[in-house]
Amino acid sequence: MKTIKIDRNEEKQRIDRFLKKYLNKAPSTFIYKILRKKYIKVNGKRVKEEYFLESGDIVEIYLADDTIEKFRESKSYVENKGELDIVYEDSNILLVNKPAGIDVQPSGDGRISLVDKLLAYLDEADGAGTFRPSFCNRLDRNTTGIIIAAKNYNSLKEMNENIRNRNLNKYYYSIVKGEISRNVEIGGFLRKRSDVNKVEVINAAEEGYKEITTRIRPVSCSNGFTEIEVQLITGRTHQIRAHLSSIGHPLVGDVKYGGKMKGVKRYLLHSKKLEFRGFKGKLEYLNGKVFETNCPENYLKLKKELMDQ
Repeated sequence: MKTIKIDRNEEKQRIDRFLKKYLNKAPSTFIYKILRKKYIKVNGKRVKEEYFLESGDIVEIYLADDTIEKFRESKSYVENKGELDIVYEDSNILLVNKPAGIDVQPSGDGRISLVDKLLAYLDEADGAGTFRPSFCNRLDRNTTGIIIAAKNYNSLKEMNENIRNRNLNKYYYSIVKGEISRNVEIGGFLRKRSDVNKVEVINAAEEGYKEITTRIRPVSCSNGFTEIEVQLITGRTHQIRAHLSSIGHPLVGDVKYGGKMKGVKRYLLHSKKLEFRGFKGKLEYLNGKVFETNCPENYLKLKKELMDQ
């Protein structure tokens, strides 16, 4: 038998959905069978599948330990001792300054991910519940800068909702080929091509393409290069890289999208600033807050080499 005390990360969800996540290798038919046959009790009583869990509820699973182990696959994380570069932290969220060369999510190849570092920092790697602290947005492996993590389920849900509602302004810095002399907002439509791990951008709507909008502000221009500030209105895979390339200004060093340049091993893209506005609910206290990080040293070095700045 297994006894689980529900906390705020597990509350407000149906018992059947909780069991599907806890016994994540079990088929749905098995979940509903054990509910019907009274193998599951909450606070000592049988409940129906639509019962919503509350914080403090005691869930009892009347199955043999080996059966539970058979149907439960615990997520494994790479042990690591690396530290996180914390930009901001409170009881609900964590802002991390991500370095280059690390994936946000575990890749399954044994390399340390940012999630591994997050769980080690919060001492959550061996938690017994169905929720794990996780990141609300993603940055590519070589992209640096601010990324948001949620410490509990309600914060994750609200943060994702606010991001969808565009209540979070996200600003990125990069260096592109060519000179951009004025602020510009560009639209288009993007489709992901998983066969080549690349996206393509077109100007007119077509089936399978998602609408994108990107705002660009030139910070400085010199020697045929421009340092830009990019505000993502929509947030699609490779949006900045592909969108800039589509207008003839690929990121310097971005081989995949036409920015290949001798002596530059990879593109430099930095998530520099976040502005919180219009948030509602428990995260409303974040409204008006602005968080900013400095561009990394290799970015500044390349800027000086290319633009004499």
